[in-house]
Amino acid sequence: ILPVFLLFFIHMSVRTFNPIIPLFFEELRIGTGQIAAISGALISVSAFGEALSAWISGTLSNRIGVRKLIFVPLGIGIVVLIAIVTVQTAGGFFVMRVALALLSGGTMTLAFTAASRVIPGDQRGAGFGILSSTSMFGGAAGPLIAGILAGISIRTVFIFNIFIYATMMV
Repeated sequence: ILPVFLLFFIHMSVRTFNPIIPLFFEELRIGTGQIAAISGALISVSAFGEALSAWISGTLSNRIGVRKLIFVPLGIGIVVLIAIVTVQTAGGFFVMRVALALLSGGTMTLAFTAASRVIPGDQRGAGFGILSSTSMFGGAAGPLIAGILAGISIRTVFIFNIFIYATMMV
């Protein structure tokens, strides 16, 4: 059941960023003509980072235990999120967001790996269906939560994610 929660929360966390990126760049006083291009570039580079991280984590999970390995991206992710809360430049935010993507993609892979080790072979189809659905529910909840929290402050979204990462570590 732990991988189910991890997949929901990590995917939810990842999806809280995209809707608010243009708004955050506006808060950082990036010219309106540049916001769309920079936001699009950041979203794409972050997606590539998640893909790279998934591959690296999958490779490392064969040598290091999944339970040990999963704490690394979550712990470092909290540090990166704290840095994002305090960032004052678009360049700093860009770097920190990509760093977080490099961590989160691996976490999703590790959660699927952990689940694959406990789901009986004859139940894998249904098991991975549940895992994928849970992950997608998290992805659907993320933008909704981001929108609600951004009404308070855009940085509230980042603070919320610190709590999510800490919850996942527990």
